[in-house]
Amino acid sequence: MLAMPASRLLWDSGTWCLVLAAFVFAVSVLCVKLTAGRVPVLEITLIRSSLSWVISVALAKIQGMPWNGLFGSNSKLGWLVARGITGALAMTM
Repeated sequence: MLAMPASRLLWDSGTWCLVLAAFVFAVSVLCVKLTAGRVPVLEITLIRSSLSWVISVALAKIQGMPWNGLFGSNSKLGWLVARGITGALAMTM
């Protein structure tokens, strides 16, 4: 077997991606529980969403994805914005 970088092995394995996602989600939930009652819900939502976006963009850039490829084709941009708005509304209700 050819030697592969560890990051390549991680991203090519669906199991490891699932484990990593579950761990990150658990840490996120823990942070929300620790701030419950002291920080408004909308502020928690904004911080979680902002951190998620920054990490996603950083990982896409590390993988060499072009900026215009992050949001899909222009024909689907309206659907993407609608999905974002409904997701934000669902998280704040």
